[in-house]
Amino acid sequence: MATTRGFIERIEVGRGGLVRATLVDATTRTVFTVSDIDGDPERFNERLTKVAVLRDAMNRAEPVEVEHSGDGDDAHEIQRVARLSRDQLRDEGGLSVVTGLVIAVTVESRNEVAGEGEAHDGARARLIGIDGGLQDAWLDLQAPERLVAAEQLRMLRDALASGTVVQLVLRTPEEVETARVVSVHVGFGAEDGRPDGRRVLAGFVETLGTVLPAALAKAAGSLALVRITTGPELTGVGGSVAPEPFSPEGVGLLVPKGSVGYALLEAALRENVRVRVAHLDIGGAEERGDVAFRPQPEEAEVRAAHPGVAEREDEDREDTTAVAGLLLSAELQAPLASASRPVWVHIDREMLDVGPASDCVPGVPSTSLTPRSLRDLRIPYPAEWVGQGCFNHGVYRFQLLAPAGTTLRVDGEPVCLFAAGPETDVVVGYACLEGDHVVTVQIPEYTCDTEFDLDVYRVR
Repeated sequence: MATTRGFIERIEVGRGGLVRATLVDATTRTVFTVSDIDGDPERFNERLTKVAVLRDAMNRAEPVEVEHSGDGDDAHEIQRVARLSRDQLRDEGGLSVVTGLVIAVTVESRNEVAGEGEAHDGARARLIGIDGGLQDAWLDLQAPERLVAAEQLRMLRDALASGTVVQLVLRTPEEVETARVVSVHVGFGAEDGRPDGRRVLAGFVETLGTVLPAALAKAAGSLALVRITTGPELTGVGGSVAPEPFSPEGVGLLVPKGSVGYALLEAALRENVRVRVAHLDIGGAEERGDVAFRPQPEEAEVRAAHPGVAEREDEDREDTTAVAGLLLSAELQAPLASASRPVWVHIDREMLDVGPASDCVPGVPSTSLTPRSLRDLRIPYPAEWVGQGCFNHGVYRFQLLAPAGTTLRVDGEPVCLFAAGPETDVVVGYACLEGDHVVTVQIPEYTCDTEFDLDVYRVR
């Protein structure tokens, strides 16, 4: 006798009660037969049962084991057929979806010959969800689809190493407590609520380390805590700070140690440069009593036996109430926020927009319609543009489009301007700058339709 395993691809019934079943294994396709199903009454039910097993296995895409003669004219006549189980197809328990960061992966093996017998080997994954709660999931490594289980384990391990967010579809059978992994999706899915929970802030990294709140001690192996002091938003080309009141705040974020974001934050702390980060908001998880922030039983025993340790943990807990979420991404910004352009702290161009007040100005004709300013009368007047900015060390080019006779000064010192070309009104000048400077552009004859354009950028 010979034995072949595979999947049923096709079943056909021909004349004379001949049934042909095409079985596909790893490399070949083989046609097996069940002969004369309406023949010998003593074997009538046996033949029909074989066909029913083949049909059900094909309908549910389950593997089968076929025992056949192996030689002679009836080499492919089915003597015995076994349908192999696919536990993942059983409808046991409801489905749920969890999105978060993988903080631990454990592979377990149980080989026993007594008691309940041998149990399936598996992998246990622990996630911290985007809501701040902990979730354990069990991956059956001896599921019929061995290659699928191995690939899912590899995806979980890679997500743990890189700090990538994963989305798991879980099934929780009624008789067990740990949810079983059905599918693994790396990255964000379409139904995770990312737009609602995503936040963006900018500032400076104060601390970066693995000293986590006591309630997150179980995640200490893979997560780090970064503390960021927020700063005002920068707008415009090169980054300008609006002259508005601003109060810095301290924010704590959880970041996977193996992620790209962790490396960027480490560089920001080392170089003392500004960062801009996006994170998933899990603020309030401790107040909600989510499992990630809930003291575990063994933790409660330690706190009762060591009051001094408990007091220090309480202090740590108070100091970490600003844990706002999970880090998604980070970007570094150059010193002074722009390496190629100055950061303008304040710009005053009021004299360009309005001009001198019309009251007590000699030579202004009086009519029944009193003009608001010289701008309304289109009378040229001296105008001035003043910008206060911070410059990285380097050589800067001032590119100016303005009427003839316009002068440019840096901290009161004139900058030599020369024409950029024979067919353009643009003039350029250069200065070596570093730090805080005041740039002044004076236009001797300005009206509301005068073309004025200033661009400042670093050339080296």
